[in-house]
Amino acid sequence: MELFGQIVDQEMADMSVATEVLTVRLPAAAVRRLRRVAEISHRPVDDVVADSLRTNLPPLLEDVPTAFRQDLAVLETLPTSELWQQMRAQLDPERLKRYDELLEANSAGGLDVTGQRDLAAVRAEADRLMFRKAYARDAHNIRLVPPSSTDFSAGEL
Repeated sequence: MELFGQIVDQEMADMSVATEVLTVRLPAAAVRRLRRVAEISHRPVDDVVADSLRTNLPPLLEDVPTAFRQDLAVLETLPTSELWQQMRAQLDPERLKRYDELLEANSAGGLDVTGQRDLAAVRAEADRLMFRKAYARDAHNIRLVPPSSTDFSAGEL
């Protein structure tokens, strides 16, 4: 029953989150869609909007682990062409091969202290790369031209 208690605690925490009122002008088709989703899901429109924003907006720099923030902050200022390069970046093939070897040795229980240290270093490098790729994608997507109100016709949503 511990899991149930955690779920209830999370629901209570979600209900106590501070809220603000924000007036936003939306195309009529978008409002109809929000209202319809709220009706189908038996939820208030406010909750549908909040969930949509929470799931569709990229994380803020403040939401990523502290160890990656400085590295990722640089991405926000890069031109689009450099963001594309970041999104396509990969670990060096030799580094990736070493990572695979270390993971295999670790699974077999055969890593000494030096191997464990090497594994941690390569894992950190891979994590940093993945965060950079994802954040570069998000930074790129934020810059995209938003859809106009005519893009919200019923057939396109």
